[in-house]
Amino acid sequence: MLDVDLPLLNSRGVLTCGVNNVPAIFRPHLWVSADDPGNFADAIWRDPGILKFVPRGHFERPIVVRGEDGSLNVSSECVASMPAVFGFDLNELFCPERWLFEDTFNWGNDGSTPDLDGNRGGRSVMFLALRLLFYLGIRKVFLLGCDFRMTFDQPNYAFSQARTRASVLNNNASYRILNRRLIRLRPCFDAAGFEVFNCTEGSQLAAFPFVTLEQALNEMTAGIPKQIVTDGMYDRLQRERDAQRASPHAVR
Repeated sequence: MLDVDLPLLNSRGVLTCGVNNVPAIFRPHLWVSADDPGNFADAIWRDPGILKFVPRGHFERPIVVRGEDGSLNVSSECVASMPAVFGFDLNELFCPERWLFEDTFNWGNDGSTPDLDGNRGGRSVMFLALRLLFYLGIRKVFLLGCDFRMTFDQPNYAFSQARTRASVLNNNASYRILNRRLIRLRPCFDAAGFEVFNCTEGSQLAAFPFVTLEQALNEMTAGIPKQIVTDGMYDRLQRERDAQRASPHAVR
């Protein structure tokens, strides 16, 4: 994502949804998290311009504030006291056929229960973001920054965050599980008219077709004028006259 012209995402017609600490580099309209609230910058929690969606079980948990000396300090403030926070309930039993419509949001399996392919664990906030967007009525999603791979001692996030060799190995193992589950979900998405595309070049996410970001932006902004003309919109008579001109056979 660091090579992307991010201001393009602020165009009319584009709804953006970020996860984890992505708002540190780009301010999305929507934001989703599932991990400990202390993992995420307090600037995200405090921003009323970002609609935040989190597990309801996190409402009473504290946020973390960075001190002037760089230290991370547990705050007396909790998630529920932050502006524009909405909650959902989680489940940890992956079932593709009911995934889009069940009352709770699935983000993978717990560590003891195998899925249809025998995989345990493999939870991801990406699943929650997709489920949220479908719930909100979005029927076409373009993924950006989903490369589905990590390399030790290399930048692996759009934001600054180092990972140990063990963490990199664990994440790559999770990506393989997630890839398989998304492939399982694809027919369910197709049946529901939920289209997902991947705009991340070189991604190892195989479940969705690739389109360029330019193609995605053109599609999202098609039909939206560069400048909105409001003259006459409060004039009922003008609208009636315009309607008659558009329909020459209208009854007078």
